Amino acid sequence: MADTFQSVSDLYLSLEENFNDLFSACKTDAQKTQLRSEFVTARDAYYKQLAAVLKNNDPLVQNLIKQLGDTQKQIDGAIQDNVDITQTLTIIGTAVSLATRIMALAA
Repeated sequence: MADTFQSVSDLYLSLEENFNDLFSACKTDAQKTQLRSEFVTARDAYYKQLAAVLKNNDPLVQNLIKQLGDTQKQIDGAIQDNVDITQTLTIIGTAVSLATRIMALAA
């Protein structure tokens, strides 16, 4: 699974890093459309593979995913209740930090 994820990850990250240069090199609209389509497909494969990696029974991953879900509910509530933007950004920062930790465990 790790080798598969690494291969898919390498492809997606390479396309993402070089997208602007590749897009600039396209000479026709058809080429630009193809590049966009291929990029989206690679991105979707990356996230699908990432989800598969994270679907293990690692208690740390499961705990972080639960915390992220709880934090997302806080964000939704803050948006719905028009909570002060400073407080909302703090909650968003916490969520992003949790997401980053989850992603680091998947790498």
